[in-house]
Amino acid sequence: MAACVLFVFCAVFASFSVVDDVALAVLPVSYTENVSDAGLDWYYGENFLNLNALKETVRGWMADTATYDFASLENNPIIVAVIDTGINFAHEIFEGKYDAEGNINDNGKEVGDYDVLLRDEDGDLVCLNTVKDKNHLSSSIMDDSPNGHGTHVAGSIAALIHALDLEKYIKILPIKAGYPNPTLDDQNASSFAPASIDEAIDFALSKGAKIINMSFTAMSGKSETEDNFGKLITNDRADMAVFVGAAGNKSKASEGSLLASKGYPAASSNVIGVMNAGHNDAGTDYVMYSTTNYGDAYDLVAPGYTIYSADAEDVNGYNSLNGTSMATPLVSFSAALATLKYSAIASATSADNAKTPRQIAEIIKSSYKKTVTYRNKTLKIFDWNVFAGKDTVYALVVDFDRELQSQTLGDVKRVEFSASVLPTDLMDDELSASVKWYQRVNGDLVEIGSGAEFVFDTPSAIGEYEIVASVVYNGNTVSAVLTIRVEYVAPSKEDTKITVTDDAGENTVEYVVGGKYVISIADYQNYNETTTVIWYVNGEYAGSGFTLEFTPNAYGEYLIQAKVNGLVLNDSVTLNVGMSSAERDRIDTYVSVGVAAGIIVAVGIIVLIGWLISAKKKKSAKTAE
Repeated sequence: MAACVLFVFCAVFASFSVVDDVALAVLPVSYTENVSDAGLDWYYGENFLNLNALKETVRGWMADTATYDFASLENNPIIVAVIDTGINFAHEIFEGKYDAEGNINDNGKEVGDYDVLLRDEDGDLVCLNTVKDKNHLSSSIMDDSPNGHGTHVAGSIAALIHALDLEKYIKILPIKAGYPNPTLDDQNASSFAPASIDEAIDFALSKGAKIINMSFTAMSGKSETEDNFGKLITNDRADMAVFVGAAGNKSKASEGSLLASKGYPAASSNVIGVMNAGHNDAGTDYVMYSTTNYGDAYDLVAPGYTIYSADAEDVNGYNSLNGTSMATPLVSFSAALATLKYSAIASATSADNAKTPRQIAEIIKSSYKKTVTYRNKTLKIFDWNVFAGKDTVYALVVDFDRELQSQTLGDVKRVEFSASVLPTDLMDDELSASVKWYQRVNGDLVEIGSGAEFVFDTPSAIGEYEIVASVVYNGNTVSAVLTIRVEYVAPSKEDTKITVTDDAGENTVEYVVGGKYVISIADYQNYNETTTVIWYVNGEYAGSGFTLEFTPNAYGEYLIQAKVNGLVLNDSVTLNVGMSSAERDRIDTYVSVGVAAGIIVAVGIIVLIGWLISAKKKKSAKTAE
């Protein structure tokens, strides 16, 4: 593991001021003066996320020790991994306010023991640099992106930790996976390689991260590498942590248009995909931001316009950025807060009230009151006070064999779904019967079943099949969306097989000179038509395509090999070409006839010789007389 290069930084704050009369903790002076007091954090206002209401709620949790046990969680904080371009960990937004006794530091005291970053038992920052690009190899976690992207993203989470007095209970794990790669279109662009993200996720999970923030996007259809971003968030990984991803900023619909394109990993069914909203001119309501990707592939809309957070170049400074990257950490923090809430309830009551990462994800997806219609799409506006303000959050959870979520042509299977409402004790026979199942077809929801149990017959056709389960409880409609994907078979050198048939399509083990044979990739109908196949006979190029018509013109052995998408298959076929059984029968017949004829001739000759000898003896006898 690459070591994190740390720089010693000790900040002494001149003074601290309470943001409002509800807050228990203190934000850095520069934040309150430059951002909060100036009203730049509009998204925390009463008409939007309403941070003050959330503070009231969290303060109530802390006071209700019979229902919530936070003390037991101090040594087991909720970890939010931020996979991004690194952070400037010396920025004041990441510093702590508490001394060793848990008291908020007064002016002039050193920085407290509790900051918002995850540290090991020796106090060292837990972090990792997973960048693979040879021109940007480093062990440093420092943010060198042109716009301080990673610092800004992590800073949004840090500000909320401070504002809600949760420095002891929620920690940030920074992982640097992106490096600067400016383009003509975007001078602030950074690049993220799938291998870097894969290692970053493994590291985050190994350190116990329960939420993973991914404020980066690759659009589908541009290359196989970018399409693979969504596949990194496997079912096993989604069982271990809540993944939150940025939908992207290309103004693309995820479906319903010839120009549609999905932003991954946000569009993955295992990720909470976040879109971007700003505010109207009056500052009273949300409006969608023009560059945001949008559509049914994503889950929630959150503020992402003029978000003020930490500036990587100034340890006391803040700047404004726009985009789904900025909306995503607001949702990631909320997932951490929901995890903390239910962990504290379970700890206090010794009851099975803790929630799995998948359940937390469904709770967050269900946390909305308002919707916004944008380009004929109805999109959900995230509201953290929905899950925070009620002990009971209604959410619909669908269980099924997640190994069947991604299937391949030629091997599709039925999927058995089971729906339940959270909390599960609300689920009765009447509610079970009222669950409706829909499939999205050409943008419309078509009802395909009802009841808590439903079986989906997966079509034998390439595509993504979106299934929606919905139920109405206490006047609220809650739903769960999932996708079954049918893909082409992915060729591999180990598993791809070669078959041989005669020109009639029959399997054969007899190969003869002049015979017509079809050599093919087994089940090639299930492979993408763009798959390249090159055939070789005895090491020489023989043709290309899924099938090869082959006619041997001489006796001998013919080694058939194939290279699929540049990989030589382990499987090969050897054709031993000789005479056919018919030819052998004919030859046997000819031999038999020849032998019989030879015998007849021999017998005839013997008889003739005997006759000649006998005649000669008779002639000799007459002469002697």
